[in-house]
Amino acid sequence: LTGTPNARAVERFGEENIPNGAILGGSIQDTVAVGKVISAFQKKHNLSFARISCPEKKSYLLELSFPLASPEDLRMAVESRFEEYVPLKREESIFDFDIIEVSEKQKTARVQISAVSKVIAEAYETLFKNAGITPIAFEIESQALVRAVVPEDESNVVLVVDMGKKKTTFAGKLK
Repeated sequence: LTGTPNARAVERFGEENIPNGAILGGSIQDTVAVGKVISAFQKKHNLSFARISCPEKKSYLLELSFPLASPEDLRMAVESRFEEYVPLKREESIFDFDIIEVSEKQKTARVQISAVSKVIAEAYETLFKNAGITPIAFEIESQALVRAVVPEDESNVVLVVDMGKKKTTFAGKLK
């Protein structure tokens, strides 16, 4: 996508089929086959960087509220309660969070936490790097979808429905 004065526009688009069974439930089963597809795509479209969309089935996305604190202290708070909400061991996962709302009155911060297993993230990172594409961010599928199609300044509640061949994903933006 590229920015225009009033909106985003498609600059380049491409689609390639990944062989059946090469990726199952978000887990890469055949790194050679998937790597060939990504390498061919990179060469065809001259890509250098990419935001990687992590599979929903292997990712976790949740919102929690914490007492208002600095971003560093919020990170420590998220880490300390991580395993209460995410079915992964903290040391076996990669996570990040965004502060999505601050209430000075209630002295709370609402955060959106994204988490994925290190094994999955590292497998995708290796595939893309081997294809000559440098990952600049990892996002969960629904986050990437909303970021791509909903304007940042959208003030209404939005529901995005992605109807694919084998699954349908619902993603939204509350504010």
